[in-house]
Amino acid sequence: MVRQFSVDDFAVFLMDVRSRTALDDRRVALTAAFELWRQGGRGRKGRERMWRAVKGDSDLEARLHALLRPGPISKEERLYRQTKHQTQEEQARREWSVRLRSNVDRLRSVDQTTVDQVFGELYSLGEEITRLVNSQSRWGSSRWDLLESEFGREVAEAARDGLMAV
Repeated sequence: MVRQFSVDDFAVFLMDVRSRTALDDRRVALTAAFELWRQGGRGRKGRERMWRAVKGDSDLEARLHALLRPGPISKEERLYRQTKHQTQEEQARREWSVRLRSNVDRLRSVDQTTVDQVFGELYSLGEEITRLVNSQSRWGSSRWDLLESEFGREVAEAARDGLMAV
């Protein structure tokens, strides 16, 4: 069974920072205390308590300083984050496309009672058309056919019908 820690465990970890003999144990306790402090809202008193707990130990002082003021992220980390973000966006787009294809008639049959339910999707499809046209116009574009390549003809036509009805 895995124990979940809460902000209330902050003091326990600070005691471990002072009382544990192995440096690795003290570092782990400091890192855990820091994370709980961060989750708890980053209060001034908690930060001061962490500084008091590491006072006199240059290794732990340096570790706390690094936790509080992390330097710039490495190129590898930045690339990893960008790749992860891009993968998540691509997955979300695929799911959106599947969702639109599974209920095409919803986009097409827009009236006063259903406009609130589909407006977000129609707006996003309109924005997608504008992006594909590469237009800076605030009036958008009527090039609904550009949606075909990603969403299919049926969704593109339903978007056209729905956008014209709105």
